[in-house]
Amino acid sequence: RATFNIFAIAFVILTVIWIISGREQTELEADSTNQSQSGIIQRALSYRDVWITSFGFLGATFAWSGFVGFLPTLLLESSDISLHWSGLILAIFIIIGGVAGLFLARAAMAVNNRRYFLQSLGILMACTYIGMTLTSSVPLLLILSVLNGLAWGFWPILHSVPFQLPGIRTREIAVALALITMMIAAGTALGPLVTGFLQEATGSLKTALVIIGVAPISLTISGTLLSLMAQQV
Repeated sequence: RATFNIFAIAFVILTVIWIISGREQTELEADSTNQSQSGIIQRALSYRDVWITSFGFLGATFAWSGFVGFLPTLLLESSDISLHWSGLILAIFIIIGGVAGLFLARAAMAVNNRRYFLQSLGILMACTYIGMTLTSSVPLLLILSVLNGLAWGFWPILHSVPFQLPGIRTREIAVALALITMMIAAGTALGPLVTGFLQEATGSLKTALVIIGVAPISLTISGTLLSLMAQQV
């Protein structure tokens, strides 16, 4: 309870800081006022790249939320690994992911090719999730957590897709990002739910986590489809 209280206070402080320091964007493109709200939504959602990007995020966050919710239980019950260690294992890939995103996004921009980054990071993420499910070695779990964190460097690469669409307007970018955010939330909500159903259906939490560990392959599929779409333009 104390932990939740601390985080609640932190979020309140961040919210107050945002309310005080945030500024409204007043410089909108000239023709935006001539476009109806429904027209903006329709045009924004007509970009196939937006849906492909949303699919990539859906699988990644689906697996992440399932593992955050159930991996500590699995490690404690099957390998007697304490919550202190499992908490550290989960924290590592979140921290590493933030740092990796800075460097991988820059590298992707330098080579001007998202395809290979997304394809390889999707496979790496799936393999590390499955590996963390199957092993009971703490050193190996820590190594896999670091590698999983590197795979999370995909975030800025994929999240920047709407900004790079030809001809897209400011308000349409906002709608596209809203769809992506909705898919991220959907994946986060469905991960633990589906994991619980799979555990009951198979009778094994380990089997359930192995199954959802494959979900980040959506990143690989997204990278491939985005590349094909770019070649057709």
